[in-house]
Amino acid sequence: GALMGQRCECVEEGGPEQVARHPDRSLVLMWPDYQGEGTFGLECLQEYKGEHLILVGEWRRRTLGLVHPWGQSFSEEFQAQVEVDFEEVERCALPCWPLFRDGLAIWRRRSAAVVA
Repeated sequence: GALMGQRCECVEEGGPEQVARHPDRSLVLMWPDYQGEGTFGLECLQEYKGEHLILVGEWRRRTLGLVHPWGQSFSEEFQAQVEVDFEEVERCALPCWPLFRDGLAIWRRRSAAVVA
């Protein structure tokens, strides 16, 4: 198994171009849209055809709203699309810096079948 400081061989780093190649895997995104702005998260989501998302960061209605009401981790558009296409199945709070409210959430695609 992976120890602190060692990379797990099952994790691949990449962007939207990598996401489409692996519909059989879960998509993990951690703060893809710094300060809640940008399109990286949404671009990855649009390419993803798998069943589970694992998201780390702030989420609307679960943030202090100091920068945006939707937080500083994911764009507003990304969050809206996730809530349409997926259902949250589990969430836990994470230790974080002051004035942040990061969490880890697992989402499952709403349709039982994986998108073709």
